[in-house]
Amino acid sequence: MARARATIAGDTSARSTIHPTVGGASPATGRGCQTADMGQSTSARSAIASVVGWVLVVVIALVALQFVIGSIIWLFRWLLILAVIGGLLTLYLRLKLPKD
Repeated sequence: MARARATIAGDTSARSTIHPTVGGASPATGRGCQTADMGQSTSARSAIASVVGWVLVVVIALVALQFVIGSIIWLFRWLLILAVIGGLLTLYLRLKLPKD
């Protein structure tokens, strides 16, 4: 709390040190890993991550869509096969039965 008050008051001697394993600081320099070009690489990584995320969404959507469309086609094909079998069976029975 005293450090926070001293820093707010403008006293820079009460700076907090960054622990090497907590704040991402380099053990050799004691400074954080943020550099001047860190913003550029972070935005590039963010853009790449966004593109990869959208590619994953599209791939998952296509697989799901193929599954749904494939299921509908499979059902339609079976209905068509059953209709053809029913029609042929009806035609056979009409031809086979004697006339009245």
